Amino acid sequence: MAGLADVLARFSDKPVVDMTQIQGNFDFSLEFSPEDFRAMIIRAAVIAGATLPPEALKLLDTAPGDSMPNALETVGLKLEPRKAPLEVLVIDRIEKAPSDN
Repeated sequence: MAGLADVLARFSDKPVVDMTQIQGNFDFSLEFSPEDFRAMIIRAAVIAGATLPPEALKLLDTAPGDSMPNALETVGLKLEPRKAPLEVLVIDRIEKAPSDN
């Protein structure tokens, strides 16, 4: 389930944390409509920092935001918003080291 949470985090603008404590490997399929899947891929690209054309970003405005939770519920899983402790890396300062050229 931790691996699934990592994959789902790529398609979400919020962190996804495995709270199930379920161990083991599972084989299941999540079904999405082509429109929902396209919106998920665009959202993942935006989260990764990719620059996309305005036409692609407009698709996010019309896409329903409940496709991932609905797909997970078909296999007995649920996404719930919660507050949870997360590891955070804070960089206070960075300096460019001179190079010998």
